[in-house]
Amino acid sequence: MAVEKVTFTLPDELVRRLEKVPAGRRSRMVKEAVERELDRQAAVKALKRLRGKPIWNERYHPNLR
Repeated sequence: MAVEKVTFTLPDELVRRLEKVPAGRRSRMVKEAVERELDRQAAVKALKRLRGKPIWNERYHPNLR
């Protein structure tokens, strides 16, 4: 997997907390946090798109009637 170095701004308090994480684990922690948040946002978007629509079809799931 290709990687890219990026620069972004964080509040001082968050940087101080992140500095307590061992140097070899910081990038991984930030990566996992960003992935988790992007996945959460995508799920919220999908749920909003499905709002008011049935989530199953009775024809395919007659046992749920």
